[in-house]
Amino acid sequence: MKKLDNKNFKLVIGISLAVIVVMILAILKASTNENKPSGSLPSVMMNRESTGSGMAGSVAVSSLSYAEDSMGMYDQKLAADSSMPSPYPAPSTGGQTAAEAEPRIIKTADLSIGVDGVAAKTQEISTLATGRGGFVQSSTTIEDKQGYKSGHVTIRVPSAKFDDTVKAIKDLAVRVDRESINGQDVTEQYTDLEARLRSSKAQEEQYLEILAKAETVQDILAVQSYLQSIRYEIESLQGQIDSLGNQTEYSTISVTLTEEARIDIPAEKFDLVRDIKLALRYVVILAQAALTTLIWLVIVGGAILIPLGLLGVLVVWVIRKIAARL
Repeated sequence: MKKLDNKNFKLVIGISLAVIVVMILAILKASTNENKPSGSLPSVMMNRESTGSGMAGSVAVSSLSYAEDSMGMYDQKLAADSSMPSPYPAPSTGGQTAAEAEPRIIKTADLSIGVDGVAAKTQEISTLATGRGGFVQSSTTIEDKQGYKSGHVTIRVPSAKFDDTVKAIKDLAVRVDRESINGQDVTEQYTDLEARLRSSKAQEEQYLEILAKAETVQDILAVQSYLQSIRYEIESLQGQIDSLGNQTEYSTISVTLTEEARIDIPAEKFDLVRDIKLALRYVVILAQAALTTLIWLVIVGGAILIPLGLLGVLVVWVIRKIAARL
């Protein structure tokens, strides 16, 4: 009985040791999982894309799954080599705020004016634009059946010359029918785009560092997938910044021109003797025309009225004869 108790005791000790070993292994595994980064690279990229980059869905789902698996293996290598950068680039927070940045205002003006000569004034407006460092965006001139012209010209001038140019155009007009001036503040939008661009470029640099230290084909393909996405976002942001920059640096002025009613004054020099001679000449011409008309009436009228008169007399005589007999 004593030997049986010893055997049971050894069995219990063995089972206890096995349980302790299993528990230690489970604790070590849990500790390893806690130390591992909580977010995968695809989830980080998806969060970044959902904050305004407009790039969500730019990488195929299959590529993201493959990249996630590859970057999971890459994480283990990074844990062994602490000198390598993290595969999850942190966004840059440097840069000016909207309150600190230079104001960005999109200025536009729409004028409708009456002028003495549409073609000439259109040319003068074009000269105003080029003389102030701007350019003509479009120009159109139309002439109606009565010979009156109308036109439309759109110019772009540096924003610093905007007010001066509008005033100069109004000085060219006989009247100003309509004037509309607008300013749109895009400082906050411009600053936000610049901040997002800096952040994207910082992420691109860190991805390039990771790519330079990647060792396997899977690691290289995974990082290149995200490089392609971030570079596309950089191009999109840069395009938006360039567009806003152009609109704020050069203001737009649209002008509609209509021609004033004109009275044509003879430019010929006054000559009294000549005018008297012309008047006498026209008197003679009128007298000749009247005499010619009289001659035609006498001759043609006589040839027609005399036979008609004789016929009328004959008819009256016949009627009287018949009446006398009755």
